[in-house]
Amino acid sequence: MDWKGDSELVTMHFNLQGRTSIVQNGMSNCFELNGNQHNLFYGTKAKGTMKFDGLQMKSFMVQFQKILFNHFKRWKRILKAVC
Repeated sequence: MDWKGDSELVTMHFNLQGRTSIVQNGMSNCFELNGNQHNLFYGTKAKGTMKFDGLQMKSFMVQFQKILFNHFKRWKRILKAVC
């Protein structure tokens, strides 16, 4: 699956089952996630290819614009100070 991003995003990728390979243009190595692994990516205007290595896989991604992600960081600090 080819993908292309045209904005500044923070992406959380959760791979629940199977294996996923991600190749981003400009990176020299492929990034791989196996079952029950996750990662956090930051990118601006990136593009690449995502490959599912197997017949069965389960995964999901959550994406935030950078400005919204920074709001979460501030709220975490506030809650930590109050609790």
